[in-house]
Amino acid sequence: MTSWTRNDLERIGAADELLLVSFKKDGTHRKPIPIWVVRVADDLYVRAYRGHETAWFRHVQQRHEGRIGAGGVTKDVMGTGHYAALLAGVHPGGTVAIIGDGAVGLCGVLAARRLGAERIILLGHQESRLSLGRPFRRHRPRHESRRAG
Repeated sequence: MTSWTRNDLERIGAADELLLVSFKKDGTHRKPIPIWVVRVADDLYVRAYRGHETAWFRHVQQRHEGRIGAGGVTKDVMGTGHYAALLAGVHPGGTVAIIGDGAVGLCGVLAARRLGAERIILLGHQESRLSLGRPFRRHRPRHESRRAG
C-alpha cells in the first residue's frame, strides 16, 4: 500500500466522485465504477447505493482490495476493517473488541456483525463516532438492559 498525504486527501475529498476498481480472482482489474465520495476530517467515505447488493461492494468483499482514483490521485486500497476481522478470527457467536472509533474501527464493527459476532465492543473517545457504531451492536450495555419495557 502507498502512503497518503494531506494533499491526496484534499484532492480526493474535493472531487464529487471517485473511480473504484475492484479486482477479479486472478488479480486483473474490473471496469472502473464512479462512486460518490465525501471527506470528513481525514476520512473518506463512499456509498454503495444498493448496499450489499451492489456489484462492486460484493467484488471488494471477495478480494478485500481495490484501487481508487479521483482528483488526479490513484491509490491502492484495502477493506482494512473487514480484513482485520478476518485475521482476528471473528466468527458466529463470538465476542470481539474493536479499539478505535475511526473509519477503520467502524468498518470493523460492520465486518464483525456481518461475520456473526454475538458481542461487539467498540472502544473509543469520540461520542459522535461511537454513536455511529451503536446500531450495529449485538448486545445491550448493562445499564440499558435493566430498563423496564
